[in-house]
Amino acid sequence: MSGFEVAGIVLGCVPLVIEGLKFYGDGLRTVHDVIKYQDIFDDFYLDFTTSLARLSQECENLYHKELHLPDHVLQEFFKDGGETWDDQFRLHFDQQVRTKIGKDYETYLKLFNSLRNYFDILRQKLGLDEQFQLPFVISSGSSKKIDEAKCAKFFSLWNRLRGALRKNRLEELTRKVQDRVERLCKLSNAAIALAPTRYQYAHPQSTNLSRSWLSVQSHVSQLYSALAHAWSHSCGASHAHEARFHLPQLGRELVDDESLNFLIVFSTDQTVSSVNPPTWSRRSVKILCKENINPASSPILGGAQQKQPSINIQPSTQYMTNICSSKNNVDDLCSAMGKPCQGNNCLGALVHQRRVYHFHDEACPNASLPRLKHIFARKQRAGLSQREKTSIAFALASAVLQLHDTPWMKALWDLDDLYLRTFDGHYQLVAIETFGLVSQQVAQRRPNIIENSPFYIKNRTVYSLAIALLELENGQPIAQCQSDDDLNDKGEVDMLTPFRTVDRLFKELQEDQEGFNFATAVGWCTNPKSDSITPSTSNSEYSLTNERFRKCFLEQVVLPLKEDYDSLPRR
Repeated sequence: MSGFEVAGIVLGCVPLVIEGLKFYGDGLRTVHDVIKYQDIFDDFYLDFTTSLARLSQECENLYHKELHLPDHVLQEFFKDGGETWDDQFRLHFDQQVRTKIGKDYETYLKLFNSLRNYFDILRQKLGLDEQFQLPFVISSGSSKKIDEAKCAKFFSLWNRLRGALRKNRLEELTRKVQDRVERLCKLSNAAIALAPTRYQYAHPQSTNLSRSWLSVQSHVSQLYSALAHAWSHSCGASHAHEARFHLPQLGRELVDDESLNFLIVFSTDQTVSSVNPPTWSRRSVKILCKENINPASSPILGGAQQKQPSINIQPSTQYMTNICSSKNNVDDLCSAMGKPCQGNNCLGALVHQRRVYHFHDEACPNASLPRLKHIFARKQRAGLSQREKTSIAFALASAVLQLHDTPWMKALWDLDDLYLRTFDGHYQLVAIETFGLVSQQVAQRRPNIIENSPFYIKNRTVYSLAIALLELENGQPIAQCQSDDDLNDKGEVDMLTPFRTVDRLFKELQEDQEGFNFATAVGWCTNPKSDSITPSTSNSEYSLTNERFRKCFLEQVVLPLKEDYDSLPRR
């Protein structure tokens, strides 16, 4: 046999030798894996629990922080995808998740179900129980104990060998789970971040409406300042003026403030003796307001303008004729209320700072206005009807949006501070304020549970709204909703009892599948969230004067309650 033939035989055997060595190496690694299987298992279990924790964090962010869903909903959804839910709750769930995920919902759902399957397969291959726990670890409260017999069985020679042979498959499954968890988290975070932008593009008219709503409070605050300035100091020292401010019903777009108007019923305090009593007792007016773009040259003020050595362009007065052509000045509001209207049914115009206010006579029935809390005292009633609850809830949220941080609404307000007007089957809230001489009688101070709260409340005005909504839902004041579960460990009432009542009522409300938007609004008010990039617990962060926080309040509370209100059948 020649040398070339020998070399050919040797070279031909090389692949067989290599495969043999690889098989031998795999065998050695398998033996090594069998010996070290417990360490290998610990690594797989750590990766598994880390991925599970990462997914749980993302679900908490979406289902708890963003959607305020109860714990059992997340557990049931992860367990079987919500197969045990009835059709109505399933529809509610899908609608809520779609509000945050948007058009990516189907992709999100497929990826989530895929993850559920992979987690279950990996759980079975690792030998974990249905709760993803080690079968040989016994939990007793906060302490854990290892069952030595079960542990020895779990790491028996047969299980070690089977685990070592499955190592490659376990590594592949672990990588897939880690990869899909990260993809799901990125998809969820991106969809949540894009939700406001997508909403603006899909609802441009509603977005403009939201901007108008957010600006109403500044108009209300400026109106109060103008009214306080317009009362004569001489008459204000002898008698009081009561203003019943009928809150506008938020439901239409305010374009350049052209349609912005307020209904106020003025009256005088007839119980106070006065040397010069007013010539009027009650008058209802509609106040039309417009920005005074050039106060120095306002035709209402009528002041002569000093000529300047330059070319002057006469400002347009069209913005005045859009409202009213009356040029009567209102310097003393009390005196003006006792005079007849001039042209266009207008008493005159009041200029204050950079705004012009026209006062027009407006018919308003002189009906008694019960305090809102008195609706619970009606005889032969068991709570409120769905129509009443939904209408008043939306009105209350709108009131907070309009009146916060103004003299019309205290920071620690309750249902006793607002009045209810009913007309044509509709409900309108009324705030009452007194200008001028105030009665010498000291008003009895009502206790407020929030005032002496033992813990930090992010926004007291918003938390007061949560209490008001819960009182509407239960048809009675919070104090009357107290149960034994709200007492402390000694069975006594303490400072935390009212807050335990609020928390319990909210959890009970979450279980109600019908009031989904209502429950979400209450949950946000008890623990409001801010969309600030750098959230903090400072007062300014959770103040309604903060535009970002006010926008969150509008989107998370006012608009959902408006959806419930709009869904009511019209009479």
